[in-house]
Amino acid sequence: MAARQENVMEAQAAAGERSGMVEVVWHLEVLTPLHVGVGEGNLVKGVHAASIEGFTFVVDLDRLCAVLPREAWDRLASGGLAAVIGEVPLGSVQQFVVRGELRGPAGLARFKPFARDGFGRPYLPGSALKGALRTALVSQQVNEVPAVRDAAREAVRQATEEREASPGSAVERAALRVRRGAAVDDLLRHLHVPDVPVPASALALVAVKVASMGEENRWGWKQRGRANAEAVDAEGVAETFVEALQPRTVLRVPLRVDAQRLRPSGLPAPRRPVPPDFSGLRELLLEGLLPAVRAHGLRVLEPEAKLWSESRPHAPAAEAAQGLLDRVRRKGPAGDAPAGDADEAGLAAGGEALLPIGWGMGWRGATGGLLERLDEGARATDAGAEDPAALAGARPVYALGRRGFGVFPKSRRLAEGATPLGWVAVRPWAEGDAATQVVAVEAPAGVLAGEALEAHRLPERAERGRGRREEPGAAAAGAEGAAAGPEAAGSAGGLGERPPREGGPREGRPPREGGPREGRPPREGGPPREGGPPREGGPREGGPPREGGPPREGGPPREGGPPREGGPPREGGPREGGPPPQERRPFQGGAPSGPPRGGPGGGRPGERRDDRPGQAPRRAPAPASPTARVGDRLKATLLEEKSKKGKWRARTESGAIGAIEPQGEPEELAAGQVVELVVKNASVLGSDWAFIWPKFADEQAAAAAAAAKGRKR
Repeated sequence: MAARQENVMEAQAAAGERSGMVEVVWHLEVLTPLHVGVGEGNLVKGVHAASIEGFTFVVDLDRLCAVLPREAWDRLASGGLAAVIGEVPLGSVQQFVVRGELRGPAGLARFKPFARDGFGRPYLPGSALKGALRTALVSQQVNEVPAVRDAAREAVRQATEEREASPGSAVERAALRVRRGAAVDDLLRHLHVPDVPVPASALALVAVKVASMGEENRWGWKQRGRANAEAVDAEGVAETFVEALQPRTVLRVPLRVDAQRLRPSGLPAPRRPVPPDFSGLRELLLEGLLPAVRAHGLRVLEPEAKLWSESRPHAPAAEAAQGLLDRVRRKGPAGDAPAGDADEAGLAAGGEALLPIGWGMGWRGATGGLLERLDEGARATDAGAEDPAALAGARPVYALGRRGFGVFPKSRRLAEGATPLGWVAVRPWAEGDAATQVVAVEAPAGVLAGEALEAHRLPERAERGRGRREEPGAAAAGAEGAAAGPEAAGSAGGLGERPPREGGPREGRPPREGGPREGRPPREGGPPREGGPPREGGPREGGPPREGGPPREGGPPREGGPPREGGPPREGGPREGGPPPQERRPFQGGAPSGPPRGGPGGGRPGERRDDRPGQAPRRAPAPASPTARVGDRLKATLLEEKSKKGKWRARTESGAIGAIEPQGEPEELAAGQVVELVVKNASVLGSDWAFIWPKFADEQAAAAAAAAKGRKR
């Protein structure tokens, strides 16, 4: 088998040499659920997707609107799919369908879709695979070339002192000899990895749970808004649904190396960087790529297996990790050979290599994980050991992990709480190999009805404007209304239009015991209101009492008088002492808009009705504004409770609260201490502010001044 694979590779290389492009085809098999997204956001149940009969349909809203009447579009926007779908089969308006049901209530349950092209066809992005190959090559250089390891240590030390954007980029520059800011220096510019079509029938929804390291070598399971649960199957454990490729899916991946351009040719152009000579790394790309991938996979997987089996045991994950190790070492089932006895013959050129790619593979599988390999220590064999020196020094600078916890990363994503994500096996393509066929998913018509329809109905939105507080008598009133009939039930429950009130106190609210409302003096005139105490004195100031008019909304009808707007015009023109009547708008909450009305019963013209003698005029509250601007220096008190990332939080004298970035942080800080801070971001709400330390602000200002001086030169 290995000899046949080598012959195929030699034939492919010989054919490619003639054109300058060498093609090497890989056999990629998915071993654990693999998810790769494109950052399009989550798809929400009841809004974008619906689950029925073991399948989840993602609706094409354009196709759905094409079969709906125009008046139903607003109901779709406000009420979701359940408000308009009716008897329309989901299969006739689907964008795509995936196996598995989306658990959870409508409006809250959601999932991350797999990468798709403009026609809705899934594919594995070549950038995801190429990024994993890049990490493997850097890892191989750092671990096997002492000069590169020393250069990487120095680069990380300088990056930590200069607070560069990413410590992993410093390691890459040292390993691949990439000059800062020069894209032509990238060795992997000469490696082309295409996008690979993925069979839609091999995708399914997978629930992912997050395990977090706790005390006493135990695992806790993340919950939303609460402390971690002790058991993976406990009620309330958070689940993130992703669309993932299922195990045993086989893909054919053609890699191409531009071998002719590894050596620069032609004359240098003015103001153009000269490409470096990568001819010495030709064998690394053509023959050393697969061994580098295999070594990188082992360096990631072996410490993880010991973490799950010994330092912090979790049986399902330990079994899955051991199965992966047995496969990459070319042994039989777990337990057939002594632990740690690797089969060197199986690591020859024809063997398999395991590689983590995609979402959920973890920080240790990415380029940043190389920080823990710059120093020899227990982390090389156990992922639960204390951080090595290089990683421990970079953590406070880049705010990695929770402050005070000696291990980073401390959490892992597991499919169904048992299996690590994103592991694939790669080897050269051989004669007789076959990729999984690209076929469509056979799904039912998908008609939502009955309980399935109700499960996708979005929760009712909160009433706009003023919210009504439920009083103790409201429940009883609602029950009596339901027994009395539909109209009474609607009035008691606060749904629909309220019928005219026949006087007396409102339903569901105890009667007011006479007298004026708190904070408002009694009116000095006018007839008594129905259902309330009589006014003291005669008519209101500024005009005679009203004698009638149309009934107010929710109140009794007036006894005669001209009707208001909406009926025939008044006799005699506009009201006395004021401008012509204006168009009335429905109340939508907040302060009244438009000029105040004047005339009888309305006070003096140009004056609000609440501006009466003996009472200060009411004014709309001014919008909140921040008490400081970005860059201002102010005093603040350190709070005891820190942010989720372990940053200090502080409260200013005006009451604003925010987190402090750790760069330039002084030593020996304590809760309650008053410090000087620089405002990084100020919110009008007085919360979610951000601060930086003055030392870091001064360094940024000096760097900006130096850069500006250099540009002038």
